[in-house]
Amino acid sequence: MYSTIKSVIVAGLFMPVFFACSSSKDINESDVASFGTCDPGYFKASHCTNLTQNRTKVIEVNYSKDDLVRAGSAVDDGNGFAALNPGDKPFIDFRYITGSQTAEIQIEAELLYNEVQFREQEWKRSGLAGLERKRVWKERDRSHAVASLYVDIDGAKYVSPQYDTRALEASDWSEDRSDLKTWIGPFNPLNAANYVNLITDILAVPIDGRKLSVAFRKFSGSSKVTIIARIPPNRNSVVKLGSIFQGTGGVRVSPVKMTIQTFDVADEDNNLLMWSFSGSIPGRYCTQFDEEADYAHTWGDNFLCAQRDIGLKFSNVGPIEGKKCISINEPSDVAGTWGDNYLCWSDPFINLSWFFYDPGKKEACVLVNEPAEPAETNWHDNYICWNR
Repeated sequence: MYSTIKSVIVAGLFMPVFFACSSSKDINESDVASFGTCDPGYFKASHCTNLTQNRTKVIEVNYSKDDLVRAGSAVDDGNGFAALNPGDKPFIDFRYITGSQTAEIQIEAELLYNEVQFREQEWKRSGLAGLERKRVWKERDRSHAVASLYVDIDGAKYVSPQYDTRALEASDWSEDRSDLKTWIGPFNPLNAANYVNLITDILAVPIDGRKLSVAFRKFSGSSKVTIIARIPPNRNSVVKLGSIFQGTGGVRVSPVKMTIQTFDVADEDNNLLMWSFSGSIPGRYCTQFDEEADYAHTWGDNFLCAQRDIGLKFSNVGPIEGKKCISINEPSDVAGTWGDNYLCWSDPFINLSWFFYDPGKKEACVLVNEPAEPAETNWHDNYICWNR
């Protein structure tokens, strides 16, 4: 999902483009635990919400376009987005102090790109002795940009995959016929600015380089970005959110959502997942095992739930792009069409495994069963295990 880059930060290297850490209060794990309504000033953000539930403390921080522009590492594009500046540019920085628990920071945003490429049609000599004239299209060079977002924790960068605009597909060429000029017409006699060109078109031999027509095509696209990074227990860490941008095209970034979860890893070892064959579990992050072909055996109300948000998502049409996935298949249940079913998740620090037989050691496993299934489908010994 992303790469980790170890780097050394030279003192003062980033100072011109982000607020010094001493300008804001250090954020302690205990603050996250006691937040009622979050103070967005802690994170230099526009909005902060406390989403804590059960054993996991969760806050959601939202950075607007103005928040991203304020540090000087991006500019307002006038359309509600922040346009990236070239180079390695931090948007936001803050200090986070962990106690006995682990903090996991997740960033969600979108990179966007729009470009219009033009081409012009003109006369060009050809044939014997250059006596003939033909129309040729001359394309203007298009821009090229490569961009990534990152989370930097104490100099270790968690970088999103590069968004390369060369991979974008172009629209069809659209010719602007309002300015079409040919040797003998059509022409627009009411356009006084083109009287000389009009006479040239009607009376004279076509002139090399004479512009005839203009056309354009568009390159546009977007890329969703998710980055997850961790701060171990008992750390006093500097956290930065930023971008790496190279090229000549204009890449913009949407408002950014940051989620911070603090949790006990040891507790998670035994309590990460829970299974229910009778509806979702309140206070948990659940995904429905929705296999319509097996509704006859009451699979419409079966849920796998996580103690915290790890991006769980069940798919009955194959793996989900951008997530880690495992096949969820019970070979004995042919009629249930489980061969193309997958369980996917986002957290890169979590590893899940599927067993359609008893895995033996079950300390970090959950039984996935449906009592309404007949015995011959073998839904009595299927397990999902984690971090093993």
